[in-house]
Amino acid sequence: MVLAAVIGRAVLTLTVAAMIGLTLVDVSVAQTSVAAPAPPAPTIPSPPAPIDPKLAGSLYLQCDGNPNNMSAGEGLARFVGAVTLLGLFAPAAESPDASKRKFGEDGVKACSGLIDGDKAEGTVVRRLPLILARALHRIEAKDYAGALLDVGKAREEAAKFNLASDPYFQRSMAVSFNVIEAETHLRMGKAETAQATAFQSMKGLSYSYYPMIAARDFPEHIQKLSENELNRLTSLSRLSSTYQWLRAYRLSEVSRFAESAAAIDDAIVWNEAIKQDDKSSFPEAAGAIAHSLAGNWPRASELATRSRTNLETRRAEGKAEQEASAIVEMLDFYDIIKLAHEGKVKDARRNFAARSKWLSPAFGQVQEVNRRLRVGAAPDELFGALEKTPDAMWNERREQRLATMLQSDKNNRTLFTLILPYASVEAYERLSKRVWKTTGNAIISKAPNTFLNAYYMNIYDADSLTQVDALLLHAALQAKARGKTGFTYFLDTQRPSTAFVRFGNAGDEGFPASKYIPADDVIAELRAVIPPPAEVEIRKAQRSKAAK
Repeated sequence: MVLAAVIGRAVLTLTVAAMIGLTLVDVSVAQTSVAAPAPPAPTIPSPPAPIDPKLAGSLYLQCDGNPNNMSAGEGLARFVGAVTLLGLFAPAAESPDASKRKFGEDGVKACSGLIDGDKAEGTVVRRLPLILARALHRIEAKDYAGALLDVGKAREEAAKFNLASDPYFQRSMAVSFNVIEAETHLRMGKAETAQATAFQSMKGLSYSYYPMIAARDFPEHIQKLSENELNRLTSLSRLSSTYQWLRAYRLSEVSRFAESAAAIDDAIVWNEAIKQDDKSSFPEAAGAIAHSLAGNWPRASELATRSRTNLETRRAEGKAEQEASAIVEMLDFYDIIKLAHEGKVKDARRNFAARSKWLSPAFGQVQEVNRRLRVGAAPDELFGALEKTPDAMWNERREQRLATMLQSDKNNRTLFTLILPYASVEAYERLSKRVWKTTGNAIISKAPNTFLNAYYMNIYDADSLTQVDALLLHAALQAKARGKTGFTYFLDTQRPSTAFVRFGNAGDEGFPASKYIPADDVIAELRAVIPPPAEVEIRKAQRSKAAK
């Protein structure tokens, strides 16, 4: 009714103003005593219909998009959830619906209605995501100080319920505390504080996938490579080839070109060990660039020749590579470095500057070639890709990433992938018998896959957060059972329920040091969360006794 009254007064004011204007301007009407027609009665619009509470959703949905009886991590694959039979005529449970989640201050209010007051949620593992969701809504509203307070509140409540010492909680929902705090610091312009906070999630962990990938290192915001960042990339590169490349490229950004080239060499060796047909020309092209920047020209030339030969052979055989244009660009880039090495600097500058931007080589590689070619260049040579200085290039990338991040804060979706669900002790321990059984189970294939020359592993019925740990521990136990000291591993990051593994010893052909995983190290770390069956029974008995 208040809104309707305001609108009504506005309409009435405009009508009166129109009448006054007519009286002042049209003097002839007044002089002839012709009565002006009465103005029409103002139309007062009806108040808007109230929103149906069912359509708006509960405060739970308005807060974090999840109902009051479940907590899901939007950034992970959906859990293989347990279905509870409530009875044929029981009311249907509310389903997750992110579209009903409020934004900014409205989201803060919805969450506060469940965190404080008479309707406060009492179950701690449901309450904590609500507090974290409120922190995210505060980030949406740019109330960064308030977001940090909410993360602190979540930590306090976790400690109150003894979750701070729970290893299962620490490698799942607790990771969100550090991640959200880190993201808040980043938006406050404190990138190094953000990185240090994020790395707390993987403290003491080298083979726990989700805590490691959650420990963001923010390389676009920090020019210096810290030991913690390098250790994180090294650990992750053993599990996924994607991170092997990220590690190599990050090393190039800090001018550690020999180490970058060595990392790519290991990727090439490992790639050759598992690939049988249709070998990609990309690794050799990347290696040629890396070795040329490191000054190892014999190796650079060898890899460039191998890349070109393979590229042409596949094209001639009708097996052209999908990334052929990117590979050609990288080989062109290598040729520019070679021209400069041979003293043909002007030609190198012209060819480099002919592009406005180089897309396929790594950012650090482009930055370094730019730096080298700008030395002694005439003003008329500084155009195209040579126009900006290396520092200007870095600042431009940083500003672009920052703008993208702040824009994504407005979509009411991306931030909420930072809340991980709680992986309970039961979710891990129920896998014990299968994981520790090294013969006659369905986790690993009986023979190596013919294409990858590696054993296929699958654990489809495990919860999302437990899958990677279960597969990795099983691979380590399999290695020991086969008389090997370790293995190399390929995690399908799109489907973390699957992986490929090859067993061997340190120094074996096809087992480069940066990809080799010692089985004993994995077992020592992961048996803490997936212990042997006999130990599980002892733990259960102890918990039962404590409960009584």
